[in-house]
Amino acid sequence: MAAQGGNEVDTLRFLRRKAPELPTPDVKATWETGGRRYIVQDRVPGQTLGAVWHELDLSAKVRSLDQVVAVVEWWRTSTSSKMSSVTGGPVESLRWWSTGFMPWGPFRRKRELFAYFEDARGGCPGVVRDMLWRNMPDCRPWTFSHGDLHVYNIMVEDGNLSGIIDFATAGFYPVWWEYVQLRLACGAKPDHEWKHMLQLRMKDSCHDAEAAMTWATVCDELASLPDGVTDATVGWLREQFSNEGLRIEELA
Repeated sequence: MAAQGGNEVDTLRFLRRKAPELPTPDVKATWETGGRRYIVQDRVPGQTLGAVWHELDLSAKVRSLDQVVAVVEWWRTSTSSKMSSVTGGPVESLRWWSTGFMPWGPFRRKRELFAYFEDARGGCPGVVRDMLWRNMPDCRPWTFSHGDLHVYNIMVEDGNLSGIIDFATAGFYPVWWEYVQLRLACGAKPDHEWKHMLQLRMKDSCHDAEAAMTWATVCDELASLPDGVTDATVGWLREQFSNEGLRIEELA
């Protein structure tokens, strides 16, 4: 039993209804007290992939990869008309341009998500805002994403996938979100090695994957600038977007 975010129970029940054969925990009971939501669920057998990664040879790692990708690709067939939780409310996830897990959304259009991003950063100078907006990839279809596929959320037993856990951040996100999260929310080895393998496998199924990765990386870098936006920053932005062959345009 553990305290959970408000969306996780709804997500687990959503997945069990859609595909009970997929390796996700089964919710047995849930209640709220003291402003927290608690859940009792099946214990997923086995160990985390992170606990055994160093013991696996390449073929065993690839087998785990194949099995996880099969589940994730099935999840990605579930889409929505907006960025939201599975019940249509806000998602609760780590935003890579700021700190903390906060509810945000729902958003029906890319412009709404961009406006939220801009507001969360405290605004952007006009030239930077224009570049970011023009180069932000399309978000549709809003696609079901786990959002936190690190090695300690993957359970394995006897060399096979036994479950995927921790759906606190899951919901419908931009089609490229899962791919971007794999690189920007990457921990140390073995998580780095695992996510690199998973990212390579998922690249083709994520529309505008590399364009999205460049855009997200730029946003992440901008959020950490100590001196704000300078002329050098604008030049760097032009270089980043031009290198990726994106929709860079001359700005007055």
